[in-house]
Amino acid sequence: MTEHDKYVQLIEASQATEAEKKKLIEKIFDVTLEVARILRTENESLAQEVHYLRQMIRALERVIADRDKTIREIAEWSENEIKALNARATHDRFGLLQEDSFREMARYYIARERRTHLFAYGVIDLIDFKGINDNYGHPIGDLVLEAASKVVDSIYDYQPPLQAGEKRHSETRTEFDIGCRLGDEFIFLVSEIGSEGTCWKMAERLFKEMAAISIPTPKGIPLVRPSIGIVCVQLPPAEGRNFLADQTESRLFTWADGLMYEAKQYSKSRETSYPSDFIRIKALEFRELWDIAPNEKQAPKSIRAE
Repeated sequence: MTEHDKYVQLIEASQATEAEKKKLIEKIFDVTLEVARILRTENESLAQEVHYLRQMIRALERVIADRDKTIREIAEWSENEIKALNARATHDRFGLLQEDSFREMARYYIARERRTHLFAYGVIDLIDFKGINDNYGHPIGDLVLEAASKVVDSIYDYQPPLQAGEKRHSETRTEFDIGCRLGDEFIFLVSEIGSEGTCWKMAERLFKEMAAISIPTPKGIPLVRPSIGIVCVQLPPAEGRNFLADQTESRLFTWADGLMYEAKQYSKSRETSYPSDFIRIKALEFRELWDIAPNEKQAPKSIRAE
């Protein structure tokens, strides 16, 4: 029973006349209708406000999502730009390390590497590269340098499979298998070599890959011949190595550069295409780095390793 029905029953039970009862019932009915209308109007208004608020919430959610997306895009763009700037600061236009970055990493490796194993440090010169620039033009010379840089950058991949008795701690390239370019010369470091024989095979594959560089031009294909000097050194125990890192890297370069020059002079004095005529490799004890290297005029002034 509704409240309206209750009021009607009370009126009918009262002592009022029929006319008074009828009037009161009509009044109650009118009031009830007005209350219902008011409630309906308020509910409709409230429903409209709720609908509006929901629309606002959805719009805000879209704005927030778009803003978050924009922030993510800006963050990703900034991160990519930082990486690109860092790459330009540490690498040359062909993707190899800049000289300062290469030497810094090589010195860090010498000072911090804990294992005592054979590693290789090499220098490569492109014989008569000036002739390529003069005869074919600098754009062709740049293409030769780019192709040679790719070979040096993948230096680790030219190592042959391990022979019986050989061992490497890492079977994948490490951050210290690196190379850099100095004009038409290249320097590289291979952080772990199985043996001097392995180093020879790697150097021969390196020579053949560079000699196979083929850049067609209207004047023909430039002849690319690298001379390669590599010194293989056994790292001593890590203790006491830190203060020698700078001098050691400098001595490695002196030795490898001297061996490269020796190979270059030999190959230029003969009409030869045998890889072994363009390669010189020397395995040294760590302390022997301070002996006089090939093509070195006098004994070095740097401290001798004890």
